[in-house]
Amino acid sequence: MFSVMSPPKDQAPEILLVDDDPEVRDAIRDLLEDEGFIVKCACNGSEALAELAARELPDAIILDLTMPVMDGYEFLQRRQTIPNVADIPVVVVTASMNPRLDESVGFVRKPIDIETLMTVVRARLRH
Repeated sequence: MFSVMSPPKDQAPEILLVDDDPEVRDAIRDLLEDEGFIVKCACNGSEALAELAARELPDAIILDLTMPVMDGYEFLQRRQTIPNVADIPVVVVTASMNPRLDESVGFVRKPIDIETLMTVVRARLRH
């Protein structure tokens, strides 16, 4: 069962980072933490859904598209069916040249430009 628990106003924004590549995941997590974000990680879409069910909802999700077990496309479809989770902003990071995404999803191409990622994440954060 999903429920919404708003973080206290003085708490840093929380990001759920979903990527199967540990080197990419660690690099993005370090960058976000250096910028003051709280970061939780998942290795695939299935793990991300479990993470969302188990704790307070994050302010945004950074999502890779190409992952084993459950890829980013399936995660995006499933999240749309879950109340409150469907409202969490998503920023997709992918090496794909033509990802099939709707305009509600932010997008950053790999290799990741740090300034672009931070601009897109900040623009998408839930307030």
